[in-house]
Amino acid sequence: MKAFDGKVVLVTGAGRGAGKAIAEAFAARGAKVALNDISPVNVDEVVVQITKGGAQAKAYVEDVAKKVSVQAMINNVTDDWGRVDILVNCANVEPHTPLLDLDEWDCTAPWM
Repeated sequence: MKAFDGKVVLVTGAGRGAGKAIAEAFAARGAKVALNDISPVNVDEVVVQITKGGAQAKAYVEDVAKKVSVQAMINNVTDDWGRVDILVNCANVEPHTPLLDLDEWDCTAPWM
């Protein structure tokens, strides 16, 4: 039995960098990983890598700088996996505010 068997882990910013590494680490320890990123290319690659290793993963392409998108993502993850046990927020969103407290009118992506 692995440390996170059966747990559902949602990782934002999972397409590259720290988010990707964290998602891969949870998957290696038995978690089902819900991977979020704004880039489908990056996050889809991570899903392929994780599933090749025998773990369960699914991509959720949403902009977490938008409150409505976050709510839709949470609804989709819970529809697909039944729940979220662990949330790891690695997305680079400005301003730095708790994910569900974001006001989409005040948010700007760092590349804007």
